[in-house]
Order: sequence, then structure tokens, then C-alpha cells
Amino acid sequence: LKPKGEAGNDEAAAAVDHLAEAARLAEAGDAFDAREILAQLNYRLPTVPTTGTPLLRSAFYFKEALRVALSPTGEALAPPVVSTSYDVVLKLGAYKAFSEVSPVLQFANLTCVQAMLDELRAAGRIHVLDLDIGMC
Repeated sequence: LKPKGEAGNDEAAAAVDHLAEAARLAEAGDAFDAREILAQLNYRLPTVPTTGTPLLRSAFYFKEALRVALSPTGEALAPPVVSTSYDVVLKLGAYKAFSEVSPVLQFANLTCVQAMLDELRAAGRIHVLDLDIGMC
């Protein structure tokens, strides 16, 4: 038996592995089998992107993007859930309070941004994908 936390990580890792397999099948042109895996993932991933671990939430977004890409009708993604002004104020207040208590958050942001700047200095083009996963 595994501790509860590890069992959840195994489940998330298995879901991500299935998602990667669906992407490989889609890339190989096997849309039918890829859609079949995506249908199975509907039962393993959160039904809304605001529940579950960050890994499961990010897998949800990629599953939805792959589903839309494989859709024969070319349906669009559902509009994102818009945070209310009150939610944004609460999130920013919590972020500010944590930043004042601990320098860890500011240091992590600084080092992350600096590492990205160093690595991308010579890049001609940069694509940024911000799912706001950590803030959900």
C-alpha cells in the first residue's frame, strides 16, 4: 500500500501518460483511437479546471485542446471562467500578505524570471502559455 498522497500522484501520472499516448496517436493520424483515450480521460480528470492537483488541472487543459483539435466539427473551447473583481482582489491580497511574511515568493519569482531571460535571450520568437494554474 502507498500513502494517500503517492497514490494520487500515481493516478495523475497515469492520466498524463494516457494523454501523451492520445497525442502520439493524433500525431500519427489515428484520430479514432486518440478520441477513445480522451473519452476515457473524461472520467479520470477533473470536470472543471479549478479542482484537483495542478498536474491534473494542466492535464485537463491539454485534454480539452487535443479534443478540440481532433473534433471533426472544429468546435471551439468553452469560454474561460472569468474571475470576479472580488476574487482578483482576494488573490492579490493573499499574494501580497505572503510576500510580506516570507521573501521566498519574491526570490522564486526573481530567479525564475532571470533564468527565463537568460535562456531566451537569443530566441527570435517566444510563445507564452499562462494557464493561471497556481492561482485556481
